[in-house]
Amino acid sequence: MVYVLGINEVLHDTACALLDENRVIALMEEERLTRVKQRPGFLLGGSGPTMSIDWCLKSHGLKDSDIDAVGVSFDVNFPQVLKMLFDTVWQSLLKTPLTLTVKNWFTEEDVGMELLNAAIPSYLFGRRRFLEELRRRFKRVFFFNHHLCHAASSFHVSGFDEAGVIVVGGLSEDTPTTLWHARDSRLGLIRKYPPSQSLGKLYRTVSGILGFFNFEVGKTMGLSAYGEYDPRFEEMLEILDGDYRVHLLAVRKLARYVRRKNEPIEQVHKNIAATLQRLLERAGCELARAVYNETGCRKVCLAGGVALNCPMNSEILKLPFVDDIFIQPGAMDMGSSLGAAVLALERLGFDFEQEMRHCFYGNEFDNESIEPALQGLVYRKLDDVVSVAASALARS
Repeated sequence: MVYVLGINEVLHDTACALLDENRVIALMEEERLTRVKQRPGFLLGGSGPTMSIDWCLKSHGLKDSDIDAVGVSFDVNFPQVLKMLFDTVWQSLLKTPLTLTVKNWFTEEDVGMELLNAAIPSYLFGRRRFLEELRRRFKRVFFFNHHLCHAASSFHVSGFDEAGVIVVGGLSEDTPTTLWHARDSRLGLIRKYPPSQSLGKLYRTVSGILGFFNFEVGKTMGLSAYGEYDPRFEEMLEILDGDYRVHLLAVRKLARYVRRKNEPIEQVHKNIAATLQRLLERAGCELARAVYNETGCRKVCLAGGVALNCPMNSEILKLPFVDDIFIQPGAMDMGSSLGAAVLALERLGFDFEQEMRHCFYGNEFDNESIEPALQGLVYRKLDDVVSVAASALARS
């Protein structure tokens, strides 16, 4: 039996995936073991998913020598890290006034600023040691493009024979958005966007203006339902036929509406959220149109953090040229570990195709391990916990 590991360890959501040539065996996010949400990787001053790697091996009775290859979901060198830093600084100066940029820098309320603070020392020392340890422990270590890993993580478990693939995130080695044509277990790149055209960074920046930071962009998505589309704010994202353009200088104008965390949410904040959300939905639909025009595929796979935007996905599914979509449940960077494992298998000569019907590949706890943790608390032991929980949710 051939076994491979996939690892995500550069930005956030560090994780590990374990596959054999036929199936997904285990998926583990480092946050599940460290209890640190969105566990940061090396370029954000964090570390690699060492606990997740050890858990995947130990929980399935495997040794280091049983692993035939390791795939790493980021192929970046030091000059590329410097380029990412330059892009981060330049875009921050374009999209936000200097005072707000400096505030974000020192309060670390922005992922880009965390990257700027931590990337160089963490890359030079922490990541190098981690990769040396990987090479010492395992037979082969392969490095793959981050967006290619995202694309593989979605298409190869979608159950589709052919599909267009959309990967939309914040940043990677050199692009925030890519379009792919997936056919016969192979992924062909159709289009990629420059770092300045990041829909993920746009959404995150505007979320920061609204008082939501780092990984709170879901609050912006929720807030959008309470606002109305306002043409005054639409300049930040231009929608074209099968394309889009982010205008950073237009984003800068929104700084006048900055809301601090302890300040009330005004109607203008709700309208900005609604406008941003509607524009993102339209941009997602145009990306789907572009993929369809290039490939003729009526099935679409999505990955990348922006693929967790439910209203956008719903609008894509409504398009007349889209019959079905598959969204990678681990659409954020944790899912790239699965893609890296799939690509490592391909590098060894195996084609991996498995329809992903559930996400329950992590740790689990039986009653014997749960009950000691409940000592001193009032609890009930239920025979049908699913029905009781469903009823409670229905009443709430």
